[in-house]
Amino acid sequence: MTYLGVDIGTTSVKAVVICKDGNEIAGSKIIHDASIEVPTGHSEQSVTKIISKIKQIIADLCAVLDSNVLHVKSVSICCQMHGVVMWDRKGAVSDLITWQDCRCDKDFLSKLRLCSSYSRCDIHSGYGCATLAWLAQYENESFKKFDCCGTIADYFVYSLCNLEEGIISDHNAESWGFFDSLSKQWDQPALLKSGIPDKIMPRIILAGNTIGKVSNRSFRIDGSADVYVPIGDLQGSVYAILKGRTGKVFNYGTASQLVITVEDIVPDELPPSVRTCLYTKEHKLLTAASLNGGNAIEVIMKLFTSISDSSLSYDDIMRLAMENKDTNLVVKPTFYGERHDVASLGSVQNASTENLTCGSLVAATLRGIIANLRAMMPSDDTYMELPLYAVGVREREVLKYYLLEYFGEFSSIDSVTAATGSVLFNLES
Repeated sequence: MTYLGVDIGTTSVKAVVICKDGNEIAGSKIIHDASIEVPTGHSEQSVTKIISKIKQIIADLCAVLDSNVLHVKSVSICCQMHGVVMWDRKGAVSDLITWQDCRCDKDFLSKLRLCSSYSRCDIHSGYGCATLAWLAQYENESFKKFDCCGTIADYFVYSLCNLEEGIISDHNAESWGFFDSLSKQWDQPALLKSGIPDKIMPRIILAGNTIGKVSNRSFRIDGSADVYVPIGDLQGSVYAILKGRTGKVFNYGTASQLVITVEDIVPDELPPSVRTCLYTKEHKLLTAASLNGGNAIEVIMKLFTSISDSSLSYDDIMRLAMENKDTNLVVKPTFYGERHDVASLGSVQNASTENLTCGSLVAATLRGIIANLRAMMPSDDTYMELPLYAVGVREREVLKYYLLEYFGEFSSIDSVTAATGSVLFNLES
């Protein structure tokens, strides 16, 4: 028996066919290159391009397995969280407005938080409900033509199963804001006050449940396959590593996260930089989700490209950083701000004629990424004692060096993906 897992990320689509024990039979990855030109502060991607890449990656798996159609027991999907796609039942679809979108300013978000009756309303720019409220207020005419919405993965399963309504898992609904974590339903008064019509909101389904079978044969998946409601890529990544165990996971990608699995009861007082996220029936996640990670290194690389004729590869950059790992240059790499502190931008300190080099800047930026995450997490020593697993650090020796400096011993995990985790999560729920 085999199972398909798909991870629709910010920069790529990954897919795996695995056995029930998690062993991979076939896997593939495609950079979707779906970002489109939009006004400064906005972040959007082409839904059509992402869906075409999903079809392409499934075709690649069919070729590897020498089959015209993927014969799998079930399909599990996870995706980049927070973002929103809108569509109507006649076929029109919007762009994906991603988690990186910054169109909602501080004043607008303050007003949104007042719409909720919850003392700690977790909503930020790039969150689905914040985006929908902004569109309802500033682009109402174009907004009104849509009657469904969801994450990019929710739109995928809507198309895959020919559903009649939008659906969303409690994992992804929570990542949108205006969500009641106790009832696991939308915060209806907040939706009403913010101008979001109830009719457009997707129906919430608990993670781990199926929502139908494959009926759109253009995706080349056997029609007998069950399809699960998509979960968040955060939960998929963590489950691929920890499954039902407690521990810490560091993930380095476009952004960076440090996640701790805890029992269902969480501390009453948490710093504003930490979110509590739904996970399994027994555990929740304490998450420090920084907006800064690999994208901060891209900022440094663009800087040097703009002022120098020399072209350094990513490998060259990492080699130079390792050679300068003990630099006394200090970089606060919050170039994209943070959700809990949008005004906290990046800075460079202790610069001199000797350390203001490419290698030192990259090394100090990587150190700053790790230091920033450590500062965002609760200071409770109990959490520090949990084992740490690091994803995305393979062949990044300088990143490993700083992880060891700030967190102590860790295990590097790079053989599992969120796509695999989404399958295992659903099979074991």
